[in-house]
Amino acid sequence: YGMAREIFERVLAENPNNPGALKGMADLYFRSGEYNDGLNVISKVLQLNTYDAEANFMAGNLYRAVGDNINAKESFGWAARSVGYRSAAYTQMSEIALLKKEYNMAQIYATKAISYNDANISALQVLALSARKIGARKQADRHLSRLLEIDPLHHFANLEKWFLRSSANNWNSFEDLINNEFPQQTFL
Repeated sequence: YGMAREIFERVLAENPNNPGALKGMADLYFRSGEYNDGLNVISKVLQLNTYDAEANFMAGNLYRAVGDNINAKESFGWAARSVGYRSAAYTQMSEIALLKKEYNMAQIYATKAISYNDANISALQVLALSARKIGARKQADRHLSRLLEIDPLHHFANLEKWFLRSSANNWNSFEDLINNEFPQQTFL
């Protein structure tokens, strides 16, 4: 972290509007939990190029980290215009909708994410959870089956299956799947 920061600061001293160095600094701020500093830096990049997909994706993550879901959603929307960020940006937008209990919008965004990456585990999780929440049990079960195709030991999918068919027997089956060193951490 220290050496990378030093390099970016040196580059920015010579050229304060260097987009690569500004994005690098914003990323360092994000990774170190200095979200507001990251937003200040990434906003300079977006002032230079409003349509920069990478900068918009970074801004979306920073806005989401500070709880500003409106600006996060807008930034992810701009990032989704780039094929390279489309699936990830739609996934983030689906998670924001899920948190706001907008289950239909969550499904729309997650479906878009899946259409660009059919093995997008996070989007599949959003689809399964939102389907269960709106009472579409068959649809939820289908998404959970797809998750288990990708990862047969996927704890989220197995727990969601329990929510769909909760019983003591199903809970015991779920518990039996968790055989790691710290099972209580997995349950948390």
